[in-house]
Amino acid sequence: MPDSVVWTNAHNVRIEVPLASIGMRIVAYIIDMILISSYLYFVLSTLGKLGIDSTIRQVSDTIVVLLFIVILSPAIFYSLIFELFNDGQSIGKMVCNLKVTSQTGKSPSSESFLLRWIFRLIDLKLIGQFIGLMSALLSSKRQRIGDMVADTVVVNTNVIRRALHETYTKLPERYTPVYEEAKRLNREDISIIKEIFKMELGPARDALIIKMNRKISETYNIQSDAPPKRLLSTLVRDYNYFKLNEG
Repeated sequence: MPDSVVWTNAHNVRIEVPLASIGMRIVAYIIDMILISSYLYFVLSTLGKLGIDSTIRQVSDTIVVLLFIVILSPAIFYSLIFELFNDGQSIGKMVCNLKVTSQTGKSPSSESFLLRWIFRLIDLKLIGQFIGLMSALLSSKRQRIGDMVADTVVVNTNVIRRALHETYTKLPERYTPVYEEAKRLNREDISIIKEIFKMELGPARDALIIKMNRKISETYNIQSDAPPKRLLSTLVRDYNYFKLNEG
């Protein structure tokens, strides 16, 4: 059974990223369950102290149902919301340096995250998490059923961070970014640009710079009159500035 998944970028550069171990996924799951349980305990105990029991008896069943939906929604949708809006990581996954990605290394689509969340009922709620555990143990890529359906995997983010660090470029002090669109570039874009810049000077390199400039400009709707090489160089610096200063 493989311990890693291999991602290949547009220039056939292979990056081997380790799959999350079953043990660490269990630890991340326990952390998330502790957080959810703590939330429910706090809310329900607070409502009890406020005398909600007597209030419930005086209102309609519809209002009671709506009240419980509101209370339970953060717990029910916890994993979906965090993974969808926090780059594939719940709090437990963040603590354990784990992340949900597509099998190609790209961020999963909203539909993939939704499918993964729906199948949690089968994987993690039925028969005491037995189905999810067994499918992850037997799968060649440690996927529970939700991962298989959504075409996702859970990986260790430490290697991803090291690979991302390799795309950084030293910036001058008090650097001011030029293109806001650089925020939307990804690690693969920057890696490819830097690979092209490392090529031997000549027509082949110049042609790739022009091609990459056209692709980046069209993909991210960048309007600029700067020469291709200057634009790409600036985007690399801007990308690094935004990454180093995000959060």
